[in-house]
Amino acid sequence: MKLYTSYFAKQARIDPGDKIFVSIAAGGVPKWFPYECIVYSPLVPNWGLVMDKKKNLITWEEYERRYWEEKDFEHSRLRYTVDLMKISDQHDNKDLVILCFEKRRR
Repeated sequence: MKLYTSYFAKQARIDPGDKIFVSIAAGGVPKWFPYECIVYSPLVPNWGLVMDKKKNLITWEEYERRYWEEKDFEHSRLRYTVDLMKISDQHDNKDLVILCFEKRRR
């Protein structure tokens, strides 16, 4: 299984062929999204964090730091990996595309 990351607005550029889409977006899956998409709630950011970024109260770097802290990646990375592997296994070992609403800011 390969793991890709992208964002919903870029979906037209993604060949859905042998991939499963997985949303980690706080708003779930947009109604206009044309493919089946699984919501993986353990990686969905809390709404307060999303709103702080949307209101420009924090930088992208601060958003990332708080997100990683909130999700406790240092201790939970293995759990997330196993969960995502199970999703792939349940869908004939297809590759996963993790989707969110925001593209990474540089």
